[in-house]
Formats: sequence, C-alpha cells, structure tokens
Amino acid sequence: MHRKSTEEAQNSQEKQGHLILRDHLAAHRTELANDRTFLASLRTALACLAVGVSFIKFFTNQVIEILGWIFILISTGILIRGSMRYKRIKRVIREEEKKPPRDSDI
Repeated sequence: MHRKSTEEAQNSQEKQGHLILRDHLAAHRTELANDRTFLASLRTALACLAVGVSFIKFFTNQVIEILGWIFILISTGILIRGSMRYKRIKRVIREEEKKPPRDSDI
C-alpha cells in the first residue's frame, strides 16, 4: 500500500515538471561526458600544436615547415570546434533540464 502511494506521488511530481533523482543523475552523467569530450578535444589540439611547433623549430626542410604550419592551423580548428560544441551541448542540457517531461516520457 505504501509503495503504491510513493509511486503515485512520484508520478504526480513527474507530471508537474519536477525531475526525479534518476533524471538528475542522467543529466549529471551527460554533463560529465560533455566535459570529457571537451578535454579530449583540448588534448588533441595541444598534441597537434606540439607537433606543428616541433616541425617548424627542428626541421629545415621547407615541406616539413609547411606541414608544421598546417598542424598549427588544424590544432586551432580543433580547439575552436571543441569549444563551440561544448558550449552548445551544455546549453542544450540546461534547457532540457528546465523543460517539463512530455506525456510520452512518463
């Protein structure tokens, strides 16, 4: 009897737009995954930057120096794209947390 009333209270909270613990934890996992993805893009950008600077500083061959500048441009692109994606996904997560659940979600 008590279990049924708890489930009914939980369902009424879901219908009113309140997130239950399961939803909070899922949103938190999604935020952490987004953070990990951003850090991976940052790590990749730094690695490309290091390769590019190394090619420019330690090699005298013109082709390898050009390749070094290409790596630096690629690292900049990775960093910009990773930052934009991180901010966009973070905004989407925040907006989804504020929305009340649809009837099909319950």
